Amino acid sequence: MDGDISDADGTQCIICLSGWSNAGPHQICCLKCGHVFGKSCVEMWLKNKSKCPQCQQPAKKSDIRPLFVSKSLAAYDSAELDRLKKELQSERNAHAITRAERSKFQSEYEELRQQVVQLKRLVRNNASLSTDNECSDL
Repeated sequence: MDGDISDADGTQCIICLSGWSNAGPHQICCLKCGHVFGKSCVEMWLKNKSKCPQCQQPAKKSDIRPLFVSKSLAAYDSAELDRLKKELQSERNAHAITRAERSKFQSEYEELRQQVVQLKRLVRNNASLSTDNECSDL
């Protein structure tokens, strides 16, 4: 195999595209860069090339480290989940600002409503005074 190898779905060796095992020649292992392979595949790879098949970092056989994982261990790409969490937080922040603005507008509305009530009273009082004055003039 030659060239850039992209990551498989995380359940198989990206060199041979076969599942790895917890023991034996194709035991799951990693290089110092952290990329994961079947041991027999990465050993064969490093005989011909002195670099990680995935990131091209310098590597040698002594860099191979076996991994001991349970069958229930599974990793997933959380990039989309992280992006959605950030988007949700942005939406929450936007709604918090909207709530604060709405509260401010409600306060301003209440003040204006009170002023209208007071102005109506003044108009009524003035109209009442005018009517009283007209009656007294008679």
